[in-house]
Amino acid sequence: MPYIKQGIRGLLRNSDKKEIYYSVVETGGDLQYVTALIIKDMMSRLPDNYATREMILGALAGAQAEFYRKVVAPYEELKEEENGGVY
Repeated sequence: MPYIKQGIRGLLRNSDKKEIYYSVVETGGDLQYVTALIIKDMMSRLPDNYATREMILGALAGAQAEFYRKVVAPYEELKEEENGGVY
């Protein structure tokens, strides 16, 4: 987990209202921090058991797979068409 400076943390969330400000997320570290806040909040409201942890891991893995399938892979295909493939 990246160590986000306190000043930046204040920009990413309002601790009084427990709001997360997605519009100021600019780096991978910011994204990890905000994701961790969401998970921490979920875990505080859900049962403290393996099923909750497994559900969260599954959601993260699904989000990663979907991002690759919808965003990264098409970009790679485009660049391969432009520049030629390795094989």
